[in-house]
Amino acid sequence: MNKIKIMAGALIGCAMAFTACSDDLSHNPTLQTPETFTLNTPAYSTSNIDLETTDSMRLTWSQPDYGFPAAAQYEVQVSLNDDWSVSTEQAAADESGKTKPTYATVSDPTGVCSTSVIGSTLAKGIQTIGGWGEDDIPAKKEVKVRVMSVYAKDTIYSNVINLTVVPYFVKDVVPMGWYLIGSCIGDGSWGGEIGPNMIPMYAIAGQNYDKKTGEGKFSWTGYLTTEGFKLKKEADKWDDQIGQKKGDDGTLEYDTDGNPVLQKNEGGSGNITVKEDGYYTITLDTKALKKIKDKDVISKDIMTITKLDKAPSVFEQIYCTGDFDSWKVSGKMTPVHTKTGLKNHDWYFVLDASDGDTTAKFTTAGWSTNWGSESFPYGTGTNGGGNIAVAKGKYKVIFNDITGQYVFIAQ
Repeated sequence: MNKIKIMAGALIGCAMAFTACSDDLSHNPTLQTPETFTLNTPAYSTSNIDLETTDSMRLTWSQPDYGFPAAAQYEVQVSLNDDWSVSTEQAAADESGKTKPTYATVSDPTGVCSTSVIGSTLAKGIQTIGGWGEDDIPAKKEVKVRVMSVYAKDTIYSNVINLTVVPYFVKDVVPMGWYLIGSCIGDGSWGGEIGPNMIPMYAIAGQNYDKKTGEGKFSWTGYLTTEGFKLKKEADKWDDQIGQKKGDDGTLEYDTDGNPVLQKNEGGSGNITVKEDGYYTITLDTKALKKIKDKDVISKDIMTITKLDKAPSVFEQIYCTGDFDSWKVSGKMTPVHTKTGLKNHDWYFVLDASDGDTTAKFTTAGWSTNWGSESFPYGTGTNGGGNIAVAKGKYKVIFNDITGQYVFIAQ
Protein backbone atom coordinates (compact mmCIF):
# COMPACT_ATOMS: atom_id res chain seq x y z
CA MET A 1 0.00 0.00 0.00
CA ASN A 2 2.78 2.37 0.92
CA LYS A 3 4.54 1.59 -2.38
CA ILE A 4 1.40 2.49 -4.33
CA LYS A 5 1.14 5.81 -2.50
CA ILE A 6 4.79 6.57 -3.23
CA MET A 7 4.39 5.75 -6.94
CA ALA A 8 1.27 7.87 -7.14
CA GLY A 9 3.04 10.76 -5.45
CA ALA A 10 5.95 10.49 -7.83
CA LEU A 11 3.61 10.58 -10.85
CA ILE A 12 1.80 13.63 -9.49
CA GLY A 13 5.16 15.33 -8.84
CA CYS A 14 6.33 14.65 -12.40
CA ALA A 15 3.10 16.01 -13.78
CA MET A 16 3.45 19.16 -11.68
CA ALA A 17 7.06 19.57 -12.74
CA PHE A 18 6.09 19.17 -16.41
CA THR A 19 3.31 21.72 -16.00
CA ALA A 20 5.69 24.15 -14.29
CA CYS A 21 8.32 23.79 -17.05
CA SER A 22 5.69 24.28 -19.72
CA ASP A 23 4.46 27.36 -17.91
CA ASP A 24 8.03 28.74 -17.66
CA LEU A 25 8.65 28.17 -21.34
CA SER A 26 5.56 30.16 -22.26
CA HIS A 27 7.05 33.17 -20.49
CA ASN A 28 10.69 32.75 -21.57
CA PRO A 29 11.90 35.42 -24.00
CA THR A 30 12.98 34.29 -27.44
CA LEU A 31 16.61 34.89 -28.40
CA GLN A 32 16.72 37.29 -31.32
CA THR A 33 19.55 37.23 -33.86
CA PRO A 34 20.38 40.86 -34.61
CA GLU A 35 22.72 41.62 -37.48
CA THR A 36 24.18 44.85 -36.09
CA PHE A 37 23.87 47.50 -33.36
CA THR A 38 24.67 51.19 -32.94
CA LEU A 39 28.04 52.64 -31.98
CA ASN A 40 27.41 56.25 -31.01
CA THR A 41 29.42 58.98 -32.68
CA PRO A 42 31.24 60.91 -29.91
CA ALA A 43 31.29 64.70 -29.85
CA TYR A 44 35.06 64.73 -30.23
CA SER A 45 34.83 62.97 -33.60
CA THR A 46 35.02 66.34 -35.37
CA SER A 47 38.38 67.12 -33.71
CA ASN A 48 41.91 66.06 -34.53
CA ILE A 49 42.71 63.69 -31.65
CA ASP A 50 46.36 63.89 -30.56
CA LEU A 51 47.00 60.33 -29.42
CA GLU A 52 50.25 61.18 -27.62
CA THR A 53 48.56 63.64 -25.29
CA THR A 54 45.18 61.88 -25.03
CA ASP A 55 44.94 59.49 -22.09
CA SER A 56 41.71 57.85 -23.24
CA MET A 57 38.66 58.24 -25.48
CA ARG A 58 35.20 57.31 -24.24
CA LEU A 59 32.97 55.26 -26.56
CA THR A 60 29.38 54.17 -25.96
CA TRP A 61 26.95 51.97 -27.87
CA SER A 62 23.48 50.47 -27.64
CA GLN A 63 23.02 46.85 -26.66
CA PRO A 64 22.21 44.60 -29.62
CA ASP A 65 18.55 43.58 -29.74
CA TYR A 66 18.91 40.03 -28.46
CA GLY A 67 15.35 40.18 -27.15
CA PHE A 68 16.44 40.60 -23.51
CA PRO A 69 19.39 42.12 -21.56
CA ALA A 70 22.05 39.62 -22.71
CA ALA A 71 25.47 39.39 -21.05
CA ALA A 72 27.44 39.99 -24.24
CA GLN A 73 31.19 40.69 -24.41
CA TYR A 74 32.33 43.74 -26.39
CA GLU A 75 35.65 44.81 -27.90
CA VAL A 76 36.62 47.91 -29.89
CA GLN A 77 38.40 47.42 -33.21
CA VAL A 78 40.15 49.86 -35.55
CA SER A 79 41.06 49.78 -39.23
CA LEU A 80 42.77 52.23 -41.56
CA ASN A 81 40.66 51.55 -44.66
CA ASP A 82 37.51 49.69 -43.50
CA ASP A 83 39.14 46.33 -44.21
CA TRP A 84 38.33 43.86 -41.42
CA SER A 85 39.73 40.70 -42.97
CA VAL A 86 42.98 40.06 -41.02
CA SER A 87 43.55 40.83 -37.34
CA THR A 88 46.94 41.69 -35.87
CA GLU A 89 46.82 38.38 -33.95
CA GLN A 90 46.27 36.42 -37.19
CA ALA A 91 49.14 38.23 -38.88
CA ALA A 92 51.48 37.64 -35.91
CA ALA A 93 50.73 33.91 -36.04
CA ASP A 94 52.20 33.70 -39.55
CA GLU A 95 55.89 33.03 -38.89
CA SER A 96 56.74 33.76 -42.53
CA GLY A 97 55.75 37.39 -42.01
CA LYS A 98 53.83 37.47 -45.29
CA THR A 99 50.40 38.02 -43.73
CA LYS A 100 49.69 41.70 -43.11
CA PRO A 101 47.05 42.88 -40.63
CA THR A 102 44.14 45.07 -41.68
CA TYR A 103 42.60 45.72 -38.25
CA ALA A 104 43.46 45.67 -34.56
CA THR A 105 41.57 45.21 -31.30
CA VAL A 106 42.25 48.28 -29.13
CA SER A 107 40.30 47.62 -25.93
CA ASP A 108 40.00 44.97 -23.26
CA PRO A 109 36.76 42.89 -23.30
CA THR A 110 33.89 44.49 -21.39
CA GLY A 111 30.38 43.42 -20.45
CA VAL A 112 28.88 46.93 -20.49
CA CYS A 113 27.97 49.21 -23.36
CA SER A 114 30.84 51.64 -22.93
CA THR A 115 34.61 51.68 -22.61
CA SER A 116 37.63 53.97 -22.76
CA VAL A 117 40.21 53.41 -25.48
CA ILE A 118 43.73 54.31 -24.33
CA GLY A 119 45.46 56.75 -26.68
CA SER A 120 48.73 54.78 -26.76
CA THR A 121 46.85 51.54 -27.46
CA LEU A 122 45.08 53.05 -30.46
CA ALA A 123 48.36 54.56 -31.67
CA LYS A 124 50.12 51.20 -31.42
CA GLY A 125 47.22 49.45 -33.18
CA ILE A 126 47.22 51.66 -36.26
CA GLN A 127 51.03 51.69 -36.28
CA THR A 128 51.01 47.89 -36.51
CA ILE A 129 48.36 47.85 -39.23
CA GLY A 130 50.18 50.52 -41.23
CA GLY A 131 53.56 48.86 -40.79
CA TRP A 132 54.97 52.27 -39.90
CA GLY A 133 58.50 52.77 -38.64
CA GLU A 134 59.54 55.70 -36.50
CA ASP A 135 60.12 57.84 -39.60
CA ASP A 136 56.89 56.80 -41.34
CA ILE A 137 54.25 58.11 -38.94
CA PRO A 138 51.75 60.33 -40.82
CA ALA A 139 50.93 63.79 -39.48
CA LYS A 140 47.21 63.00 -39.48
CA LYS A 141 45.10 59.95 -40.28
CA GLU A 142 41.40 59.10 -40.53
CA VAL A 143 40.65 55.75 -38.90
CA LYS A 144 37.60 53.51 -38.88
CA VAL A 145 36.24 52.26 -35.55
CA ARG A 146 33.65 49.58 -34.77
CA VAL A 147 32.58 47.41 -31.82
CA MET A 148 32.36 43.62 -31.84
CA SER A 149 29.70 41.86 -29.74
CA VAL A 150 29.90 38.15 -28.86
CA TYR A 151 26.96 36.32 -27.28
CA ALA A 152 25.93 32.64 -27.38
CA LYS A 153 28.83 31.92 -29.76
CA ASP A 154 27.43 34.45 -32.23
CA THR A 155 29.48 37.49 -33.31
CA ILE A 156 28.04 40.67 -34.74
CA TYR A 157 29.48 44.14 -35.39
CA SER A 158 28.30 47.69 -34.94
CA ASN A 159 28.26 50.41 -37.54
CA VAL A 160 31.60 52.03 -38.37
CA ILE A 161 32.43 55.57 -37.25
CA ASN A 162 35.27 57.80 -38.44
CA LEU A 163 37.82 59.46 -36.18
CA THR A 164 40.68 61.72 -37.21
CA VAL A 165 43.81 61.14 -35.15
CA VAL A 166 47.31 62.54 -34.88
CA PRO A 167 49.46 59.39 -34.50
CA TYR A 168 52.87 59.00 -32.87
CA PHE A 169 55.44 56.23 -32.76
CA VAL A 170 54.93 53.80 -29.88
CA LYS A 171 57.97 51.73 -28.93
CA ASP A 172 57.36 48.17 -27.81
CA VAL A 173 57.41 47.65 -24.07
CA VAL A 174 60.41 45.42 -23.47
CA PRO A 175 59.87 43.03 -20.55
CA MET A 176 62.51 44.08 -18.06
CA GLY A 177 63.21 42.27 -14.83
CA TRP A 178 64.39 44.01 -11.71
CA TYR A 179 68.09 44.86 -11.49
CA LEU A 180 70.61 42.80 -9.52
CA ILE A 181 73.09 45.00 -7.69
CA GLY A 182 75.51 44.39 -4.86
CA SER A 183 78.87 43.28 -3.57
CA CYS A 184 78.75 40.06 -5.63
CA ILE A 185 77.27 41.66 -8.77
CA GLY A 186 79.31 43.37 -11.51
CA ASP A 187 82.32 45.18 -10.08
CA GLY A 188 80.80 45.05 -6.60
CA SER A 189 80.64 48.84 -6.31
CA TRP A 190 76.83 49.20 -6.02
CA GLY A 191 77.11 51.77 -8.82
CA GLY A 192 74.30 52.86 -11.12
CA GLU A 193 75.43 51.80 -14.60
CA ILE A 194 73.84 48.81 -16.32
CA GLY A 195 76.60 46.39 -17.27
CA PRO A 196 79.60 47.32 -15.15
CA ASN A 197 77.65 47.73 -11.88
CA MET A 198 74.30 45.99 -12.21
CA ILE A 199 72.33 43.72 -14.49
CA PRO A 200 68.66 43.19 -15.31
CA MET A 201 67.04 39.80 -14.84
CA TYR A 202 66.07 38.15 -18.12
CA ALA A 203 62.71 37.33 -19.68
CA ILE A 204 61.95 33.60 -19.75
CA ALA A 205 61.18 31.77 -22.99
CA GLY A 206 57.52 30.76 -23.29
CA GLN A 207 56.29 33.20 -20.66
CA ASN A 208 53.62 35.83 -21.39
CA TYR A 209 54.29 39.44 -20.44
CA ASP A 210 51.87 42.30 -19.89
CA LYS A 211 51.77 44.28 -23.14
CA LYS A 212 51.38 47.60 -21.34
CA THR A 213 53.75 47.18 -18.40
CA GLY A 214 56.12 44.37 -19.39
CA GLU A 215 55.45 42.64 -16.06
CA GLY A 216 55.80 38.86 -15.77
CA LYS A 217 58.26 36.15 -14.74
CA PHE A 218 62.02 36.70 -15.01
CA SER A 219 65.15 34.77 -14.09
CA TRP A 220 68.91 35.02 -13.77
CA THR A 221 71.48 32.26 -13.40
CA GLY A 222 74.99 32.93 -12.21
CA TYR A 223 77.57 32.92 -9.47
CA LEU A 224 76.80 34.41 -6.04
CA THR A 225 78.99 34.81 -2.98
CA THR A 226 78.17 35.38 0.67
CA GLU A 227 78.96 39.09 0.27
CA GLY A 228 75.30 39.90 -0.54
CA PHE A 229 73.17 41.76 -3.07
CA LYS A 230 69.76 43.37 -3.52
CA LEU A 231 67.23 43.87 -6.31
CA LYS A 232 65.66 47.14 -7.37
CA LYS A 233 63.02 47.93 -9.95
CA GLU A 234 64.60 51.00 -11.54
CA ALA A 235 68.27 51.48 -12.34
CA ASP A 236 68.45 54.98 -10.86
CA LYS A 237 66.05 54.65 -7.92
CA TRP A 238 65.63 52.67 -4.72
CA ASP A 239 61.88 53.33 -4.30
CA ASP A 240 61.09 49.68 -5.10
CA GLN A 241 63.58 47.15 -3.77
CA ILE A 242 63.93 43.63 -2.42
CA GLY A 243 66.19 42.82 0.52
CA GLN A 244 66.54 40.22 3.25
CA LYS A 245 64.44 40.46 6.38
CA LYS A 246 66.15 41.14 9.68
CA GLY A 247 65.11 39.80 13.06
CA ASP A 248 64.56 41.97 16.12
CA ASP A 249 68.23 41.60 16.99
CA GLY A 250 69.29 42.77 13.52
CA THR A 251 70.45 39.39 12.22
CA LEU A 252 69.42 38.18 8.78
CA GLU A 253 66.53 35.71 8.71
CA TYR A 254 66.55 32.37 6.84
CA ASP A 255 63.76 29.83 6.39
CA THR A 256 63.93 26.21 7.57
CA ASP A 257 65.66 25.20 4.33
CA GLY A 258 68.38 27.82 4.80
CA ASN A 259 67.05 30.20 2.14
CA PRO A 260 67.04 33.97 2.72
CA VAL A 261 63.66 35.38 3.88
CA LEU A 262 62.95 38.16 1.39
CA GLN A 263 61.10 41.41 2.01
CA LYS A 264 59.56 44.03 -0.28
CA ASN A 265 60.30 47.76 0.05
CA GLU A 266 61.77 47.71 3.54
CA GLY A 267 64.56 50.28 3.37
CA GLY A 268 66.12 48.85 6.47
CA SER A 269 66.30 45.32 5.13
CA GLY A 270 69.67 43.61 4.81
CA ASN A 271 71.56 42.52 1.74
CA ILE A 272 70.32 39.19 0.36
CA THR A 273 72.98 36.71 1.43
CA VAL A 274 73.32 33.09 0.38
CA LYS A 275 74.96 30.82 2.94
CA GLU A 276 77.67 29.55 0.60
CA ASP A 277 79.33 30.66 -2.61
CA GLY A 278 78.08 28.92 -5.73
CA TYR A 279 75.85 28.98 -8.77
CA TYR A 280 72.20 29.91 -8.27
CA THR A 281 69.08 30.59 -10.30
CA ILE A 282 66.91 33.48 -9.13
CA THR A 283 63.31 33.69 -10.37
CA LEU A 284 60.95 36.63 -9.82
CA ASP A 285 57.30 37.18 -10.79
CA THR A 286 57.09 40.98 -11.01
CA LYS A 287 53.34 40.96 -11.69
CA ALA A 288 52.62 38.98 -8.51
CA LEU A 289 55.09 41.13 -6.56
CA LYS A 290 53.01 44.25 -7.33
CA LYS A 291 50.04 42.76 -5.49
CA ILE A 292 51.70 42.49 -2.08
CA LYS A 293 52.13 45.36 0.39
CA ASP A 294 55.33 47.14 1.29
CA LYS A 295 57.38 45.42 4.01
CA ASP A 296 55.58 42.13 3.39
CA VAL A 297 57.59 38.90 3.22
CA ILE A 298 57.88 37.65 -0.35
CA SER A 299 56.53 34.11 -0.73
CA LYS A 300 58.26 31.37 -2.72
CA ASP A 301 55.66 31.52 -5.49
CA ILE A 302 56.85 35.09 -6.17
CA MET A 303 60.64 34.78 -5.79
CA THR A 304 63.06 31.90 -5.32
CA ILE A 305 66.84 31.48 -5.05
CA THR A 306 67.84 27.93 -5.99
CA LYS A 307 71.34 26.48 -5.86
CA LEU A 308 72.59 24.58 -8.92
CA ASP A 309 74.03 21.10 -8.47
CA LYS A 310 76.64 21.48 -11.20
CA ALA A 311 78.91 24.36 -12.20
CA PRO A 312 78.66 25.38 -15.88
CA SER A 313 81.55 25.95 -18.26
CA VAL A 314 83.32 29.31 -18.04
CA PHE A 315 84.09 31.17 -21.29
CA GLU A 316 87.10 33.46 -21.54
CA GLN A 317 85.52 35.65 -24.22
CA ILE A 318 82.14 36.04 -25.95
CA TYR A 319 81.55 38.06 -29.11
CA CYS A 320 78.53 39.82 -30.59
CA THR A 321 78.66 39.66 -34.38
CA GLY A 322 76.37 39.93 -37.38
CA ASP A 323 75.66 41.94 -40.50
CA PHE A 324 76.66 45.10 -38.62
CA ASP A 325 80.35 43.98 -38.67
CA SER A 326 80.09 41.76 -41.78
CA TRP A 327 80.30 38.70 -39.50
CA LYS A 328 83.95 39.42 -38.70
CA VAL A 329 83.49 38.38 -35.05
CA SER A 330 85.05 41.69 -34.04
CA GLY A 331 82.61 42.77 -31.34
CA LYS A 332 84.23 41.75 -28.07
CA MET A 333 81.65 41.72 -25.31
CA THR A 334 82.69 43.07 -21.91
CA PRO A 335 82.32 40.82 -18.86
CA VAL A 336 79.84 42.12 -16.29
CA HIS A 337 81.17 40.44 -13.15
CA THR A 338 84.72 41.73 -12.83
CA LYS A 339 85.24 41.79 -9.08
CA THR A 340 87.97 39.43 -7.90
CA GLY A 341 86.50 36.13 -6.73
CA LEU A 342 83.47 36.21 -9.03
CA LYS A 343 82.93 33.95 -12.03
CA ASN A 344 81.52 35.80 -15.03
CA HIS A 345 78.71 34.53 -17.25
CA ASP A 346 77.02 37.83 -18.21
CA TRP A 347 78.36 40.06 -20.97
CA TYR A 348 77.46 43.46 -22.39
CA PHE A 349 78.09 45.22 -25.68
CA VAL A 350 76.97 48.48 -27.31
CA LEU A 351 75.55 47.75 -30.77
CA ASP A 352 75.07 50.83 -32.94
CA ALA A 353 72.57 50.07 -35.70
CA SER A 354 71.56 53.69 -36.22
CA ASP A 355 72.01 53.39 -39.99
CA GLY A 356 69.41 50.65 -40.37
CA ASP A 357 68.17 47.19 -39.46
CA THR A 358 70.81 44.50 -38.97
CA THR A 359 71.32 41.01 -37.56
CA ALA A 360 73.28 39.63 -34.60
CA LYS A 361 74.40 36.46 -32.83
CA PHE A 362 76.58 35.61 -29.84
CA THR A 363 79.56 33.32 -30.28
CA THR A 364 82.91 32.09 -29.06
CA ALA A 365 85.94 32.96 -31.18
CA GLY A 366 85.87 29.79 -33.27
CA TRP A 367 82.08 29.40 -33.51
CA SER A 368 82.28 26.10 -31.60
CA THR A 369 79.46 27.46 -29.47
CA ASN A 370 77.16 30.18 -30.75
CA TRP A 371 73.74 31.40 -29.71
CA GLY A 372 70.94 32.70 -31.91
CA SER A 373 67.18 33.17 -31.92
CA GLU A 374 64.39 34.73 -33.95
CA SER A 375 63.25 36.88 -31.02
CA PHE A 376 64.00 40.60 -30.59
CA PRO A 377 64.57 42.70 -28.48
CA TYR A 378 64.73 39.91 -25.89
CA GLY A 379 64.87 36.16 -26.05
CA THR A 380 66.79 32.97 -25.36
CA GLY A 381 69.48 31.98 -27.83
CA THR A 382 70.22 28.33 -28.58
CA ASN A 383 73.41 26.81 -29.95
CA GLY A 384 73.28 27.14 -33.73
CA GLY A 385 70.05 29.14 -33.56
CA GLY A 386 68.93 31.69 -36.16
CA ASN A 387 70.12 35.24 -36.63
CA ILE A 388 68.54 37.84 -34.35
CA ALA A 389 66.82 40.47 -36.52
CA VAL A 390 67.81 43.77 -34.88
CA ALA A 391 65.70 46.85 -35.60
CA LYS A 392 67.35 50.16 -36.44
CA GLY A 393 68.68 51.88 -33.32
CA LYS A 394 71.43 51.89 -30.71
CA TYR A 395 71.39 49.26 -27.96
CA LYS A 396 73.19 48.03 -24.90
CA VAL A 397 73.10 44.26 -25.33
CA ILE A 398 73.18 42.04 -22.22
CA PHE A 399 73.79 38.28 -22.66
CA ASN A 400 74.07 35.28 -20.31
CA ASP A 401 76.22 32.38 -21.58
CA ILE A 402 74.73 29.80 -19.18
CA THR A 403 71.10 30.15 -20.27
CA GLY A 404 71.45 31.96 -23.63
CA GLN A 405 69.07 34.68 -22.40
CA TYR A 406 69.59 38.20 -23.74
CA VAL A 407 68.04 41.64 -23.93
CA PHE A 408 68.65 44.62 -26.25
CA ILE A 409 68.13 47.82 -24.26
CA ALA A 410 67.52 50.91 -26.43
CA GLN A 411 69.93 53.75 -25.69
